[in-house]
Amino acid sequence: MGRSVNDVDVSRRLNEAQAQKLIRRIISTDDEIAFSGHALEQMRDRGLIENDVLNVLRCGLVVDPPDEKNGSWRYKVETD
Repeated sequence: MGRSVNDVDVSRRLNEAQAQKLIRRIISTDDEIAFSGHALEQMRDRGLIENDVLNVLRCGLVVDPPDEKNGSWRYKVETD
């Protein structure tokens, strides 16, 4: 098994439903969510704060199949 998050092998491509389920499971934990420096910079450039991003992850839907970049799968999450 490759890299695992909450017992899910995240080195493999997840479909949209699997990714959304994993994101919700991660967000629902009491653990603190940490943002990388790059994420914080992107949020600042877009006029977003951490709660904006957390709300999208809590309530949004994974749309489109993921893209692979630098060995990681990237999923697009959107809200209405």
